[in-house]
Amino acid sequence: MEGLGEGIQPVPIKNYQEVFNPNYNDYHFQKRKLRLILAEKKGSFLQKGSPLCNNRGRQFYYSTQLLGCPFHCHYCYLGGLYPSGYLVLFLNWEKLKEEVMALQKGAFLAISYESDLLGVERLFRAHPFWIEIGRNRPDLLIESRTKSANHRLLPEAPPPNFILTTTLTPTPLRQWEKRVPEVEKRIEGVKIAREKGYRVEVAIEPVVRFPGYQLEYRRLEELIRKELGEIPIQWGEYRIPSQLLKRLRKRVPSPVNYYPFRQTGGVAHYPPPLQETPPTGPVGDPSQEPLSPEGFPRPFK
Repeated sequence: MEGLGEGIQPVPIKNYQEVFNPNYNDYHFQKRKLRLILAEKKGSFLQKGSPLCNNRGRQFYYSTQLLGCPFHCHYCYLGGLYPSGYLVLFLNWEKLKEEVMALQKGAFLAISYESDLLGVERLFRAHPFWIEIGRNRPDLLIESRTKSANHRLLPEAPPPNFILTTTLTPTPLRQWEKRVPEVEKRIEGVKIAREKGYRVEVAIEPVVRFPGYQLEYRRLEELIRKELGEIPIQWGEYRIPSQLLKRLRKRVPSPVNYYPFRQTGGVAHYPPPLQETPPTGPVGDPSQEPLSPEGFPRPFK
């Protein structure tokens, strides 16, 4: 794979699943001592996206050229999906290109759905590949989503059908987001991407409940508006398939995963907010901060 980092000492294995799939893996150890597994993809690179995610009004697919994430967010569903904390990079991207070029017209394709491609851009240059795909398939809507601040590594002059979405979360949440850059660095990254000509968006997700969280998310939105001006913002309250939450609690027994979630249709989610009316207590009292009917924090107009 062109662009793979130099100075890496390889350890040959017969099958990546021998290392990646065993349930006896020490997930936390592997996240601390992160390794990159190089493999050949046998099945399809493209999968249909989850109904829990925004499909942007199109047929939704995601690519699996990279499995796992360089960051360690304790609440992330990947901790319940994969038994290993390592990363798997599939190298046969010609096969991936053939599948994408044959994808149905007008589809939405998420390229960092089970990973963070920009987060590992220093190891291998994935975005030039996808920028070229976007130019050759202008009917597709392609999104790269990241929590990194590696925006300087992005190629110039992307096509208009390529979206770069940067996920931002309030500072108190960083206690459960290992290796994730400070929100200020990510905001600076968005500015850099905008200067490079990218169609930029911001995702404020997940909305995780902790003491005073409503006020913290409002402060985050105010910071975004101050630093970035008019920019599309996606909001997403925390939710996770119930089976993945069960496994996640075993692998990552963090307090954030032991909220008494409600279970609806196989999905764990927060209960409806207790308060949906303007606050009556002192201004700035976190216990009195209101929520919108959707359960997401919003400033009152």
